[in-house]
Amino acid sequence: MKPTMEILERIKKNSEENKDEVFTRIYRYLLRPDIYFVAYQNLYSNNGASTKGVDDDTADGFSEAKIERIIKCLEDESYQPKPFRRVYIKKPNGKMRPLGIPSFTDKLVQEAVGKEAGEKGRKEALYPGAAQSRQGTGGAEETGKE
Repeated sequence: MKPTMEILERIKKNSEENKDEVFTRIYRYLLRPDIYFVAYQNLYSNNGASTKGVDDDTADGFSEAKIERIIKCLEDESYQPKPFRRVYIKKPNGKMRPLGIPSFTDKLVQEAVGKEAGEKGRKEALYPGAAQSRQGTGGAEETGKE
Protein backbone atom coordinates (compact mmCIF):
# COMPACT_ATOMS: atom_id res chain seq x y z
CA MET A 1 0.00 0.00 0.00
CA LYS A 2 1.38 3.41 -0.98
CA PRO A 3 1.81 6.01 1.76
CA THR A 4 -1.14 8.39 1.97
CA MET A 5 1.04 11.48 1.62
CA GLU A 6 2.47 10.16 -1.66
CA ILE A 7 -1.06 9.57 -3.00
CA LEU A 8 -2.20 13.02 -1.88
CA GLU A 9 0.80 14.68 -3.53
CA ARG A 10 -0.14 12.95 -6.79
CA ILE A 11 -3.77 14.10 -6.41
CA LYS A 12 -2.57 17.65 -5.66
CA LYS A 13 -0.39 17.70 -8.76
CA ASN A 14 -3.22 16.31 -10.87
CA SER A 15 -5.67 18.91 -9.49
CA GLU A 16 -3.25 21.74 -10.33
CA GLU A 17 -2.95 20.45 -13.89
CA ASN A 18 -6.73 19.84 -14.26
CA LYS A 19 -8.38 22.75 -12.44
CA ASP A 20 -11.88 22.00 -13.79
CA GLU A 21 -11.84 18.35 -12.74
CA VAL A 22 -13.76 17.36 -9.60
CA PHE A 23 -12.00 14.88 -7.34
CA THR A 24 -14.21 12.52 -5.40
CA ARG A 25 -13.57 9.80 -2.83
CA ILE A 26 -10.90 11.87 -1.09
CA TYR A 27 -12.54 11.35 2.31
CA ARG A 28 -11.34 7.74 2.38
CA TYR A 29 -7.75 8.91 2.91
CA LEU A 30 -8.80 10.25 6.33
CA LEU A 31 -9.39 6.62 7.28
CA ARG A 32 -5.69 5.75 6.92
CA PRO A 33 -3.53 6.01 10.06
CA ASP A 34 -0.35 7.32 8.42
CA ILE A 35 -1.88 10.75 7.69
CA TYR A 36 -2.39 11.27 11.44
CA PHE A 37 1.26 10.54 12.21
CA VAL A 38 2.26 13.24 9.69
CA ALA A 39 -0.34 15.61 11.18
CA TYR A 40 1.01 14.88 14.68
CA GLN A 41 4.59 15.66 13.59
CA ASN A 42 3.44 19.03 12.25
CA LEU A 43 1.44 19.89 15.37
CA TYR A 44 3.87 18.65 18.01
CA SER A 45 6.60 21.03 16.86
CA ASN A 46 4.14 23.94 17.21
CA ASN A 47 4.29 25.99 20.43
CA GLY A 48 0.54 25.57 20.93
CA ALA A 49 0.67 21.75 20.98
CA SER A 50 0.44 21.65 24.75
CA THR A 51 -2.37 24.22 24.92
CA LYS A 52 -5.52 22.63 26.28
CA GLY A 53 -8.88 23.16 24.61
CA VAL A 54 -12.10 22.56 26.56
CA ASP A 55 -10.69 19.26 27.82
CA ASP A 56 -7.31 18.02 29.05
CA ASP A 57 -6.45 16.66 25.59
CA THR A 58 -2.92 17.69 24.48
CA ALA A 59 -0.24 16.37 22.15
CA ASP A 60 1.14 14.33 25.08
CA GLY A 61 -1.91 12.03 24.87
CA PHE A 62 -1.19 10.99 21.27
CA SER A 63 -1.20 7.23 20.63
CA GLU A 64 -2.16 4.61 18.08
CA ALA A 65 -5.29 3.96 20.14
CA LYS A 66 -6.28 7.64 19.72
CA ILE A 67 -5.86 7.34 15.94
CA GLU A 68 -7.96 4.16 15.89
CA ARG A 69 -10.74 5.95 17.84
CA ILE A 70 -10.67 8.92 15.44
CA ILE A 71 -10.80 6.65 12.39
CA LYS A 72 -13.64 4.58 13.87
CA CYS A 73 -15.65 7.75 14.54
CA LEU A 74 -14.98 9.02 11.01
CA GLU A 75 -15.96 5.64 9.53
CA ASP A 76 -19.30 5.47 11.32
CA GLU A 77 -19.79 9.25 10.89
CA SER A 78 -20.11 9.83 14.63
CA TYR A 79 -17.12 12.21 14.92
CA GLN A 80 -18.18 15.44 16.61
CA PRO A 81 -15.64 18.19 17.23
CA LYS A 82 -15.70 19.68 20.70
CA PRO A 83 -16.53 23.36 21.26
CA PHE A 84 -13.55 25.72 21.31
CA ARG A 85 -12.24 27.14 24.54
CA ARG A 86 -12.74 30.91 24.24
CA VAL A 87 -10.03 33.26 25.49
CA TYR A 88 -9.48 36.94 24.81
CA ILE A 89 -6.17 38.47 23.80
CA LYS A 90 -5.34 42.16 23.84
CA LYS A 91 -4.94 43.91 20.48
CA PRO A 92 -2.41 46.74 19.97
CA ASN A 93 -5.27 49.28 20.06
CA GLY A 94 -6.30 48.09 23.55
CA LYS A 95 -9.42 46.20 22.46
CA MET A 96 -9.81 42.50 23.18
CA ARG A 97 -9.95 39.92 20.40
CA PRO A 98 -11.66 36.55 20.92
CA LEU A 99 -9.59 33.47 20.21
CA GLY A 100 -10.98 29.93 19.96
CA ILE A 101 -8.70 27.09 21.07
CA PRO A 102 -9.74 23.63 19.82
CA SER A 103 -8.96 20.35 21.58
CA PHE A 104 -5.84 18.55 20.40
CA THR A 105 -7.89 15.78 18.75
CA ASP A 106 -9.77 18.39 16.72
CA LYS A 107 -6.47 20.07 15.76
CA LEU A 108 -5.18 16.67 14.63
CA VAL A 109 -8.21 16.06 12.41
CA GLN A 110 -8.01 19.62 11.05
CA GLU A 111 -4.35 19.12 10.17
CA ALA A 112 -5.14 15.81 8.44
CA VAL A 113 -7.94 17.47 6.44
CA GLY A 114 -5.55 20.29 5.57
CA LYS A 115 -3.04 17.76 4.26
CA GLU A 116 -5.77 16.14 2.26
CA ALA A 117 -6.89 19.47 0.77
CA GLY A 118 -3.30 20.36 -0.12
CA GLU A 119 -0.28 21.94 1.50
CA LYS A 120 -1.47 25.48 0.76
CA GLY A 121 -4.97 24.68 2.00
CA ARG A 122 -7.00 24.11 -1.16
CA LYS A 123 -10.30 24.40 0.68
CA GLU A 124 -12.18 24.36 -2.59
CA ALA A 125 -11.22 20.68 -2.94
CA LEU A 126 -13.48 19.96 0.04
CA TYR A 127 -15.76 23.00 0.03
CA PRO A 128 -16.35 24.31 -3.53
CA GLY A 129 -16.36 28.11 -3.63
CA ALA A 130 -15.06 28.54 -0.06
CA ALA A 131 -11.89 30.40 -1.03
CA GLN A 132 -13.54 32.59 -3.66
CA SER A 133 -15.59 34.67 -1.23
CA ARG A 134 -12.49 36.10 0.47
CA GLN A 135 -10.01 36.36 -2.39
CA GLY A 136 -8.10 39.62 -2.18
CA THR A 137 -9.65 40.69 1.11
CA GLY A 138 -8.61 40.50 4.70
CA GLY A 139 -10.90 39.62 7.58
CA ALA A 140 -11.51 43.28 8.46
CA GLU A 141 -12.61 44.15 4.91
CA GLU A 142 -14.82 41.05 4.78
CA THR A 143 -16.81 41.90 7.90
CA GLY A 144 -16.49 45.68 7.79
CA LYS A 145 -15.06 45.59 11.33
CA GLU A 146 -11.62 45.77 12.80
